[in-house]
Amino acid sequence: MSTLLQNYLTLKNSLRDKSFTNNMLLICDKFFVTPNNIMASGGRKRKYVQARNMLCYVMYNKLDYKLEEIAVKIGYKNHTSVMHCIQMHDVDLKFDSSYAKKYEYVVDNLKIEDPHDTGVDYTNTQGTLKSFHYKILAIESRMEALEKFIN
Repeated sequence: MSTLLQNYLTLKNSLRDKSFTNNMLLICDKFFVTPNNIMASGGRKRKYVQARNMLCYVMYNKLDYKLEEIAVKIGYKNHTSVMHCIQMHDVDLKFDSSYAKKYEYVVDNLKIEDPHDTGVDYTNTQGTLKSFHYKILAIESRMEALEKFIN
């Protein structure tokens, strides 16, 4: 059972990383910046900082990343920089109307991959079991490929 749980968590984390990438690209598109500009080493121009603040806020509040995980992904030294980004997001949201419009657009177009969204009809027990079985097989094959790669 622990292997099944580990496989599920691996799949969930890969979907969360996919959501991070999708949302980073959405924010880049809205602010007219590149992904390299959003990273901590990308610069301190206002549009870069605002995009970075919004990304940190979305990662923390919508994608359930921990502060330390966000710091690693963005390139900050520690979690306190991420906390500052989230606070500045709230300030910009309150006092900058163009930022608020961009945030509203981003929220309306968020692309969050849900590991529970299988498209399975749960009233059809046979179909549900079959779908679950196929998903487990897919996870097991990914894990086997990963083990071969590691060894």
